[in-house]
Amino acid sequence: MNTHNWDAEQQHIVALLKSRLGTQASCTEVIDAYEGLMRSIWSFTARLLGDGGARAVLSRSISVAAREAPLVIRVRTRERDVDLSEFRHYVAEAGCGTTEVTQALIILGVMIFATLADLAGESITTPLIRHLEALDQESGKR
Repeated sequence: MNTHNWDAEQQHIVALLKSRLGTQASCTEVIDAYEGLMRSIWSFTARLLGDGGARAVLSRSISVAAREAPLVIRVRTRERDVDLSEFRHYVAEAGCGTTEVTQALIILGVMIFATLADLAGESITTPLIRHLEALDQESGKR
């Protein structure tokens, strides 16, 4: 994927993530919204790459995103989905703010798309964006 296309796609991804997470009033609501988003991303990705592929993409994305947003190191992958319970517990105990939590999860979301783009380019990322937009339209979130 060329840099120009990725820059535009990344801006679109950030806007999509902010539309999902930016309207939440508390960290719990942000995490709940992200959990739903992750279920959608996992389901879509696992259909194409299998659960092992989805797990590998997410594990890699967590590792890389944690360099910029250390909070996300507490996000875990399970056999067939993502586990935010440790992340949720840490945020509550540490008293992290909604903005910090939202920003960390946006960074992770962008990294998931970047990992998918590195793997297969726009052939995965563009349909995933369309899928998430369709879900938002169905639920009236956009």
